Amino acid sequence: MSINEMKTEYPIVSVVIEGYNELLDLGTAKDTLAALANKDYPANCIEVILVGTSAQVDKWKTQFSNTQFYGVKPFAADGINYYELKNICVNIASGQVFAFTDSDVTPRKGWISSGVEKIKQGADAVVGPSLFGNNKFHADNVLMRVAASIAWGFVIGENKNTNSLIASNMLSHNVIFNADSFRQFQFDANYGRTCSAVLLYKTLIKSNCKVALSPNQQTIHSFSWNWWIFQYHRRIGYEVYKLRRLDDSYPNKWISKTKLLEPLLTLMWHVLLDIPRWSRFSKALNESFLRRWLSFPVVVSLSLIARSSEMLGMYATLANPEKMRQWAENA
Repeated sequence: MSINEMKTEYPIVSVVIEGYNELLDLGTAKDTLAALANKDYPANCIEVILVGTSAQVDKWKTQFSNTQFYGVKPFAADGINYYELKNICVNIASGQVFAFTDSDVTPRKGWISSGVEKIKQGADAVVGPSLFGNNKFHADNVLMRVAASIAWGFVIGENKNTNSLIASNMLSHNVIFNADSFRQFQFDANYGRTCSAVLLYKTLIKSNCKVALSPNQQTIHSFSWNWWIFQYHRRIGYEVYKLRRLDDSYPNKWISKTKLLEPLLTLMWHVLLDIPRWSRFSKALNESFLRRWLSFPVVVSLSLIARSSEMLGMYATLANPEKMRQWAENA
């Protein structure tokens, strides 16, 4: 295969990994890179962009001084937020495709190749299912799959005319872009750790860009029950409250007018949404029909736990908006 044929078949992919979550001891860039090196996409066609603090960069330069990748570019950016770290790639990445993940995430086989295939077919951005896993629970464990559906399943929708699965949102740790499309739009970093991926998806759709779903574009996010209940979903309570006021197309905006009832009504609505969401999510993962239906009691139980935490996060936002904003944008 000639060099030009190689570039056509395997375009250079710049994988952008921020060190923000590594600083919180949620995972390591080393594990993320190890996963990337053992996938079905040629490592010499993968450029790794590592963005973090000066101390992290000093460590990465030594740690990844000799790799099989097309290149590893550690870039120091002190004192900036999570989405600003991701946006830096537009100035230093050389790939035709940008793939975004986090330092507490390990991509599965097919993550890059399936996303690149959709980009070749004309997609501006590609999303896929994000899973959970840790040393105790494998990502294919039913508890982990249900927990992932409740947290991340909103990115998978359904075309009502064809009943086919479609991309209905995006996550910043599992999204692949045509590089030119990302350079045009980028993440809005004005909201710290929150809201920006959802707002970028809305911007792409309003601009008639194509956001595709690739079920094989799977990642495994590090997991603990403490983080899932008390940090992630508490932050989502703030984020939903904020998005309901920022996004003109956010569904059921009337709930924001119910004042003290808003968090409780949101809990009830989200639990109801989690049931069909699990159906779509499990379908994307090719779960058997029997396991999908037998899992519904688990879905309802975990949903009530997660959405209760969101409700408390939303009440905390109502009680002290500025304090909750500072916590959520840096959580």
